[in-house]
Amino acid sequence: MQSPHVWQLTQILPALLSGSWDTAALHAMQQANHQLRVLERGQSVVGFAEFLLVADECQIFNIAIAPAWQRQGMGQSLLRAVLQEAAQKGMCVAVLEVRESNQAARTLYERAGFAQVGKRPHYYPALPGGAGSEAAILYSCRLSG
Repeated sequence: MQSPHVWQLTQILPALLSGSWDTAALHAMQQANHQLRVLERGQSVVGFAEFLLVADECQIFNIAIAPAWQRQGMGQSLLRAVLQEAAQKGMCVAVLEVRESNQAARTLYERAGFAQVGKRPHYYPALPGGAGSEAAILYSCRLSG
């Protein structure tokens, strides 16, 4: 990820993901060995991935695509690139968790070969206008190098 990407991410990520997405937060993630990747179309960042490689495991924290680019295969392309990079670096498995109601993300992960391996009840806080806390669905996928 290059400097121009950081500014673009600070502009698009707050609307897509909860949490702090200012320049300092993105640099702190990199300092903590989080891998940050962007997907570009032309000069514009349209997607973002955050993951960590630990021992033989790729822990995926975030994959986000700008709204204008969703439902065009961009998420699948970005996820595939992350999994391929992880496998090339010797990782054997990829893991992630997703909000139970996020059916679009769950479909993306299942199509990529992820299988549900667990559930954390009441893990996520309620969404604005939501009824209450929500479970995290845990997924895992074997990687082949």
